[in-house]
Amino acid sequence: KRVINVNRLYGCRCGAEYSRRCRSMHKIIQEAKLLLPELIQFRRTLHQYPEIGFDLVKSKTELIKRLESKNLSWEEFEGSIVVKLGNGGNSALLLRSELDALPMNEESGLPFSSKTPNRAHCCGHDMNAAILLGALILLKKHNIKGPVVGLFQAAEEIGEGAKRLMDADFLNKFNIVSGISMHVNAKLSLGKLGYGKGKMFASNTSFDVVIHGKGSHGARPFEGKDPINIAVQIYNVLNSIVAREVNVFKHNIFSVTSINAGDAYNVIPETVIMKCSLRTYDEESRKYLENRFWEVLKGMESVFDVKIEYTIHSFVPSLVATPDFVDNLLDLAKKIIPLDQIDSQPAIKYGSEDFAFIAKHLKQIASMSIGAGPDKSTPYLYGQHNSKVLFNEEAILYGCALQSWWAMNISEEM
Repeated sequence: KRVINVNRLYGCRCGAEYSRRCRSMHKIIQEAKLLLPELIQFRRTLHQYPEIGFDLVKSKTELIKRLESKNLSWEEFEGSIVVKLGNGGNSALLLRSELDALPMNEESGLPFSSKTPNRAHCCGHDMNAAILLGALILLKKHNIKGPVVGLFQAAEEIGEGAKRLMDADFLNKFNIVSGISMHVNAKLSLGKLGYGKGKMFASNTSFDVVIHGKGSHGARPFEGKDPINIAVQIYNVLNSIVAREVNVFKHNIFSVTSINAGDAYNVIPETVIMKCSLRTYDEESRKYLENRFWEVLKGMESVFDVKIEYTIHSFVPSLVATPDFVDNLLDLAKKIIPLDQIDSQPAIKYGSEDFAFIAKHLKQIASMSIGAGPDKSTPYLYGQHNSKVLFNEEAILYGCALQSWWAMNISEEM
């Protein structure tokens, strides 16, 4: 069994004469190490029985059982589980993780792989939940004074959980002004701390284009209105707009991710359904492109004399991390971890994160990641959302220790 040398990786660097704060950090590291076995057990339970969206009955049951065993009061709020600690002040710090899994099969080969077909924790939300659970246990044990809110969020993968919370006035209900979200990363070496500054996660507009043509025999296309031909033209025109009408250095990415049409060799179908995704960090570009897509599709209706529907299915805003708040967290991290365990450059993610619905209303926001690779110098081959992804469970210890340390210090300043 591997021995975790927490003193070497996450030990105090202030010498033999510890300050009160350093003593607290040294103690938290040791306590996080003692918690690790039960946090791993919790993670594996979630991993074996993954659930998606807001349908998280077993996941919540397992979480609540552990919260109550540690005398952590909780409440269910708009499908998510919320824990509040401390009584001092009115400005709370939010620590956020997720609970939901993905609608996909797992091929990790782990002995505790998913037991539910087409359900899998291939994003690492089970790890994130274990990290947050451990941090809350430690903060409760150390009688944290400043208010801290722990959020185990539902429905992140479908982009609806955070929005539902905000629609129910989540921030005002719990007096939240600042927030830290932490996510494991299989593509970072073990214990490596990643972060973003400024623009970090792109917005995501998911939309459908439905072309209502006229079916015909494959040998007589002139008798119909071929929606597949029209879909090809639409694909090219929309890509051309993104490539030529907005600044490419603003990171605008357009993808057609599905074209659903006929299934016979000799039949031109009536209808084609295109599923599309537009991602950008620039709000002006997003609004311009969404409007231009609509204009172009209306024009194509006229050109081909068909009906074309353009329906935005979902939208997640971009996430912008507060630079000075992130710098504060990095300065705190440097007190207790080696500098080479902190990424030298901030990350810019191409994906989207529904935490952005919450983050855009906070005064200070940080989105941090903790490496879950096989060792301190190596990432895993597969990343999140891959059916073969693996996460080193030691990352729970490192994430838990850092999240606790940050909360203890930041809440004192609020």
